[in-house]
Amino acid sequence: MGYLNKTDLAALHEIGAIGDILSRHFNAEETVDLPANRRVIGLDLATIHAIPTVIAVAGNVIMRPPFWQLCGAALLLY
Repeated sequence: MGYLNKTDLAALHEIGAIGDILSRHFNAEETVDLPANRRVIGLDLATIHAIPTVIAVAGNVIMRPPFWQLCGAALLLY
């Protein structure tokens, strides 16, 4: 999408990021704090967690593993 620079991409790789929700990045265990997250205008994950019913969609086959990892992770179990 062009909003991540080389430093952001290196940091995502280093911390094992597996995906993002509305451009808020996470790894298999938790959300990750990156400068890129602070440049996003929109809902943060804590706000999304407070919504009683959320519908999640994985865009393609490549996103299946991170999607299912997220579904089983504590990220959704606030």
